[in-house]
Amino acid sequence: MAFHVDTTAIPKTYWLEGAVVGGTALGLFTVAFANGMSEGSGPNLGGELLAFLIGASVGFPAGALIGGQFHKHG
Repeated sequence: MAFHVDTTAIPKTYWLEGAVVGGTALGLFTVAFANGMSEGSGPNLGGELLAFLIGASVGFPAGALIGGQFHKHG
């Protein structure tokens, strides 16, 4: 049994734009927060990258869910 899906009927949304903005914003916020909570031992690239990835892993799906609620026109 074959199913036919009309992809032109699926509305276009801003899910990808929301995901990129949400992931970047929350990732940078997490880095800034982690640096503010540290005791000033100097730059730690590995720790900052880990903090960014932790923040982005939460911000990306949240941004995608929010951006998916807005439809593109035209």
